[in-house]
Amino acid sequence: MLRNFCVLMTAVVATTATAKSVTDESIMLSKKWKSKVDTTEEQLSKEALNKFANFKSILNSIDTVNVKQAQLQAFTNLASIIQSQVAGVYVQKPSGEPGTYQNIIIRGLNSPVFDNTALNNVRPVVYVNGVPMTTSHSFAYNIQSYKYNRIGPETDYLNFVDVSAIESIEVVKDPVQLAALGPLAANGAILITTFGGKTGKREISVNSYYGFNSKPSITPVNGQYENLFRQPFYSLYNNSLSARQLYPGFLADSTNLNYYGASKWQDEYYHNASLYSIDLSLRGGSDRANFGFLGGYTKNSSTADNTSLDRYNALLNINMLPFSWFTVSAFINATRTERNGNRNLRDRYAEMGYLPDLSTPLSPNLGLYQHYLNQYQRAVNDNVTNSLQGSLSLSFDILKNLNYTTSLLVDYSDGTRDVFYPSELMESINYISNYFGYSQRYALDNKLNYNLKINEKNSFSFGAGMNYMDDLYRYSYARAYDGPNDFIKLNVVNGDPNKDAYLTPQGGLKVYRWYNTEQNRLLSVFGRAGYSYNSVLDVEGLVRWDGSSSVQPDQRWLFTPSASAKFHLDKQFDLSEPFSVKIAAGRIGKIQMDSRLGVGPQYATNLNWSSESSISSYYGNSVLSRPYATGWVGYDMGWNYVDQFDLTVQKSFFSNRLTANVSLYQKENKNQVVLIPVPEEYGYVGQYKNGLDVRNQGIDLTVSAKVLDKKEGFKWNTSLNLNHNVNKVTGLPDGLSRLVVGDRLLEVGKPVDAFWVYENNGI
Repeated sequence: MLRNFCVLMTAVVATTATAKSVTDESIMLSKKWKSKVDTTEEQLSKEALNKFANFKSILNSIDTVNVKQAQLQAFTNLASIIQSQVAGVYVQKPSGEPGTYQNIIIRGLNSPVFDNTALNNVRPVVYVNGVPMTTSHSFAYNIQSYKYNRIGPETDYLNFVDVSAIESIEVVKDPVQLAALGPLAANGAILITTFGGKTGKREISVNSYYGFNSKPSITPVNGQYENLFRQPFYSLYNNSLSARQLYPGFLADSTNLNYYGASKWQDEYYHNASLYSIDLSLRGGSDRANFGFLGGYTKNSSTADNTSLDRYNALLNINMLPFSWFTVSAFINATRTERNGNRNLRDRYAEMGYLPDLSTPLSPNLGLYQHYLNQYQRAVNDNVTNSLQGSLSLSFDILKNLNYTTSLLVDYSDGTRDVFYPSELMESINYISNYFGYSQRYALDNKLNYNLKINEKNSFSFGAGMNYMDDLYRYSYARAYDGPNDFIKLNVVNGDPNKDAYLTPQGGLKVYRWYNTEQNRLLSVFGRAGYSYNSVLDVEGLVRWDGSSSVQPDQRWLFTPSASAKFHLDKQFDLSEPFSVKIAAGRIGKIQMDSRLGVGPQYATNLNWSSESSISSYYGNSVLSRPYATGWVGYDMGWNYVDQFDLTVQKSFFSNRLTANVSLYQKENKNQVVLIPVPEEYGYVGQYKNGLDVRNQGIDLTVSAKVLDKKEGFKWNTSLNLNHNVNKVTGLPDGLSRLVVGDRLLEVGKPVDAFWVYENNGI
C-alpha cells in the first residue's frame, strides 16, 4: 500500500477596487453590471452547457463533486477527483502510472469493450467552461498487432485541467440535459467550471503543497520459489527424461547465484516519490470589466519504475461590458504535460513488434538489474502533450426578456513521442520511432432565449439554437530498426520505406511510415419550451435534429425529442422541507467515430502481412488475396441512439440536515454497429451492420447529512452514494441470438461484459 504525506500552504492577499459613479445613469449601469458579473461564470459557462435544459426554478443537480475536498488531495486526473463522489459513476484504473488513461463509465456499460480500441465508445464527454474536449482517436490501433497501449504519448486528456483551477464539477445523468447537450453526451457528461473573473476586491492567491509516496515494503522471491512451484506439476504429469531436459535452464542449476542468490531488485525498482504543486492566481477588475488568471506547475510521481508526470498550466478568463446590452466573455486554458513512462518489457516489445529470446528472464539479482537499468541511460522515451481549450462568447440583450448568444468554441491537443533503444537492449539491433498526432475541434454555437412571465404563478421560457462542430484527427508515425550505430537517433525525413535510408555498402536503417486522417462534422438545430406553475410544477420539452457526416446520406439526419416534469410536493402541500419528484425521458443520438461507415458500400485492403500488420508485404501482393481483414460496409448504416428514462425522488429531513435522492433509470442503447460473420466464400472476415442493442437498468441512491453545521467553529458533513446496475444484450443484427467476435461471445439476454470460458473436462 502506498502511503501519502502532504503539506498544504495557502496565501491570499486582497485589495479593494473602487469605481466612481458620475451620473444616475452610470449608477444604474453599475448596479446592472454587478448583477451580471456576479453570475458571469454560471451564466457564460454552466448555463451555456445546459443549453436550455434547466428551468430557472429547478433545483440544482445533486450530482456535484466536493471540489474543495478534492483540492486537498494530490490529484492530477479528473477520474480520481470524481471517483466515489457520485452514484452511478464507475472509474477504472488499469495502472497506477501517473498520466496514463483512466476510464469513466456512467450508469453502466453500453457497448462491448473487447480491447482498448473501444474505450472511446463508452467514455462520457467532458466540458470545460462550455468547451467539449476531444479524445485521442482509436484509429492508430489499426497498425498495431498488440493493442495494450496506443502508439503516441498516451497521456490521458483527463489530466489537462488543473484541480486548483476548478470551481465546480457536475456529472450530468438527466435525459433532458443530455439531450440538450447533443450526441457528444450519449455516454453522459461532466461539466467543469474553472477559475474566472470577479468584481470588487482584487485577489492574489498563492497555493502550494508538498508530499511524497513512500515505497512499499515487499519481499521478492528468487529461483528457488519458482522451482518449488513447478516441481509438483512435472512430477505429477510428466516426469520423463525428455521433460527434464526441457526444464528451464535458469532453474535447472541451483548453484547459479544470478537466480538462486539474494533477490533485492526492489531496491532499484521502488523509491520514495515526491508530489508537489504550486500555482499563482490573480483576479479582479471594475464593474465594466474583470479578469481572472491562474498559472501553475504540478509534479506527480509513482514509487515504481521511476514514472512521473510534469504539468504546466495557464488559464485566463476575461469578461467585458462595452454596453449595458452587450457582454463579451473569453476563456483560454493551456496545458503542457511531460510524462516519464515505464520500462515494462511487455509494453516495449508490443510497440516494436519485436520478440527477443525470452527463454532467460531478467535476473532478480540487484547487481544485474542495475546493469540492465544502466543500458537505459542512452535510451530516449519522451512523451509530450500540449492542450488548449478556448471560447469567445458574445451576448446581446435584444429586448428585456430576449437574449441572443453566439460562441466560438475551440479544443486542440497534440502529442509527440520520441523513442530510441540502443543495441544493448535489443540483442545488437537498435530501434527508433517518432510519433506526432493531434485532435482538433471547433464549434459555432448560436442560441436565442425568450422568457415570458404571465403573472406571479405562470411563466414560460422558449429557446432555439444551431450548433456546428468540426472534428479533425491526424497522426504520422515512423519507426526503424538496425541503424548504423547507437549515436544516430534520427529518422531520415526524406527516406524511402522501400529503400535503405542510409545508403551504405552494407545497407542500413529502413524506415517504415504510416499516416492517417479522420474528420467528422456535426450540424444540429434544436428548440425547447418550458413552463412553470406557481413553483409547484416545472415542465420542459426539447426537440433537435442532428446531421452527422459519419452516417450515410440517406439516413444522415436524426430527430430526437425529450421531455421532463418536476413536481415540488413541498410547495403543493406546504411542507417545511424540500420534497420533489421528477420524471424525464429522452432520445439522444450517438456519434460514430469511424467515417468509413458513412461512405457507403466499400471494403479496405490491407497491404501488410496478415499476421503482422506493421510489416509491409512484398509489392503489396496481399491486395490480391483474401480475406480482407477490415470487413465489408454495405447500405442502410444508420444512427446509433440512446433512449433513457428516469424517475427521481428527492427529500430532506430534520430541518434540511439530511437529504436523500433516489433515481431509477433505464438506458437503451440501440442500433449499434457490430461486425457479423459472413460465408468464407465472400472473402471478407465479416460485414458491419446495425442492430446491437444493450439495456442498462439500475438505481442511484445518494444520502448526505450535516452532522455538525455551526456557522462558526467545527463542521462535519458526510455523504453516502450507492448504485446497482444490470446490463444485458437485448438484440443482435439479423435476429441472431449469439455472436462470436474474435475470442469473445455476445448472447441475447446475457451481460455485454460477460466473460465466457471453456469448461475443462479433465486431463
